[in-house]
Amino acid sequence: MELQSFSTINSDKEFDLTIYCGLCTKTVNIKWRCIQCNMKICDNCRIIHSSAKSTKEHTIISFNDVDCCVLDRTIKNRIKALPCQHHPYQNYSLYCKSCELLVCDSCIPLKHLLHDIFGIDQFITEKLQEDGKEVSDHLPPRFLARSQSREEGYCLTSVDFHVIHTVVTPMPVIHCLKTVSYLSAWIGCDSISEIQQIKMPIKSRKFCIRYIYNKMNKDIECNQIDQIQSFQANSIELINEDILFVSINDQNLKRAFTDAFGQRQILNIYNFDPLEPTCLHIEHTNSGVLYWFGLKEPGNYEVRPESTRKLIAYSETWQLVKSFEFAMSGKRLFTVPYRIKTIAGQICVLDHTSEHAGRVLAVNSLGHRMWEYNDPQETSTHVKPFFPTAIATTESSKIVVADTANSAIHILNTAGNVIAFKSTIDLGIEHPYSLDIDENGQLWVGSACDKDSDMERAKIFVIKMTIR
Repeated sequence: MELQSFSTINSDKEFDLTIYCGLCTKTVNIKWRCIQCNMKICDNCRIIHSSAKSTKEHTIISFNDVDCCVLDRTIKNRIKALPCQHHPYQNYSLYCKSCELLVCDSCIPLKHLLHDIFGIDQFITEKLQEDGKEVSDHLPPRFLARSQSREEGYCLTSVDFHVIHTVVTPMPVIHCLKTVSYLSAWIGCDSISEIQQIKMPIKSRKFCIRYIYNKMNKDIECNQIDQIQSFQANSIELINEDILFVSINDQNLKRAFTDAFGQRQILNIYNFDPLEPTCLHIEHTNSGVLYWFGLKEPGNYEVRPESTRKLIAYSETWQLVKSFEFAMSGKRLFTVPYRIKTIAGQICVLDHTSEHAGRVLAVNSLGHRMWEYNDPQETSTHVKPFFPTAIATTESSKIVVADTANSAIHILNTAGNVIAFKSTIDLGIEHPYSLDIDENGQLWVGSACDKDSDMERAKIFVIKMTIR
């Protein structure tokens, strides 16, 4: 049977989809919901409900409140668990607004290539906030009768951070960081022309030595074991013992390696002229390796009609595999793609919308926008706009984002919902700029130098992160 459109569902006389107040049964101004009673209520009854002795402690929120999305996560997860009727081997992952149909990735090139496509999360959020109506009032009963998904018990998660090592580097800011092992990493700074490989000193790993250094108010310095000069690296990746990197104001992808005579060599292995690469990520798939790049034309953040801001992927033989620049609606997907990570079939991009603000944007393998995160109200206690500068992913499919402007770490799930939030000030990190997770699952954080310090030397923190 063909999947019904939402407009058809809403007009079906067999089901009464009118929203009633749970107290007075009226249908006017139904804009509120009591979390404890799980009941929709109108404006008048909200006042009564909040005044009654037995319910005055209850939490009442607006349908337009971002937190209300959590209440309808049941619907969201049930939809995503349904197999597509045309491609039973795939689940629904998108919503075609043009046809008002749920679709999977394989449906798009067949019938919906030029249509307006939403990610299910975005579609449900918009339905949730539309005229005070809930998502469940727009879905057929068979969606609601399905069994619950594993992620249905979504809530804010407890995360413990314990700083294991702290070392000082010669750089003023660590803009990019790539771990080599649990003791070593490559670091780069776009304000100086040098890339360094540093190693944690053995003494910094011993508690007694760290305790003495803290009592002496003296910093432990990292050991520099290698360096590449004359390049302002903006993004670093590893290929065996070599490194790939892209630099500011440079149109080439570069590879640094040691030749047979023990000499350091820098090779330009791909030229993106007339564009400049802004970031780099290597994705390992079952069919091989994909090299992801963010690209833009030379210049500042200003987006003009002739501007190019896109995401591309090359195969190991440097064949162009994917190129994402515009949504189905014709709108640009990105302003300046600053960092890239792939997780659970999604490509997560830190998109800088200005020099001091940004967002996390996820697209699927076809380039369709899945979700966007820009620090919604549940974590927003800051004065400054959300400004993500680094992203890392855990083995448990969690997305860790550094918010430099507000000295914070946001942890998201693969649906783009924040599940934990941590101010890094408590850890002694004023401005986290870079992140990576090493082979032992430890979180490395590269920061800026202390604002009150006379010496411009940024610190690296190695953190044991436990997500409960």
